[in-house]
Amino acid sequence: MSGVVTCALGQLTMGQSVTVSIVSRPTGPRPIVACPAGEISNTAVVSAAELDPNPDNNTATEVTTVLGLTVIDVTLTGCNPCSVGDTFSAQISVDNRSARAVEMKLGQLQPDGSMSSIGDPHREVPGGSTFVQQFMETIPAGRSPGTWHICGRLLGVQLGDTQAVSCQPFTIN
Repeated sequence: MSGVVTCALGQLTMGQSVTVSIVSRPTGPRPIVACPAGEISNTAVVSAAELDPNPDNNTATEVTTVLGLTVIDVTLTGCNPCSVGDTFSAQISVDNRSARAVEMKLGQLQPDGSMSSIGDPHREVPGGSTFVQQFMETIPAGRSPGTWHICGRLLGVQLGDTQAVSCQPFTIN
């Protein structure tokens, strides 16, 4: 991805400097598509209408190492729609491409909006590692009909900020 940011800074006297900070973060649908590790570069170019006695210092480039994003994916197989006694399985995959650990939380979002923990509901996934959890569930008698979701969420271990979410729906008749 590339783009241009233009800043009109007004008149500057000789020797005067101005700092411009640009902060970016990924956007888009969840789960976020994996961002490969590597380097990105940003180049700043300045220009003026006046004569510049030293045009060699009008460009600067900063190279930044990107560690990558953490991705979570929930896959359901088996019945859909499900009835009492049917069995389905879920697989939750975490690919932590960042340098920091994340906490994985698993839950079942019920038709009434409440959430209940499932499987191993809290798991720390170290930076630079992958983790896969699978479980099977048989729909018990008395389970509320409607649309349910198996959800996985990744949180920053220190700050608790949500880094990625993935939910898959299934229907109980």
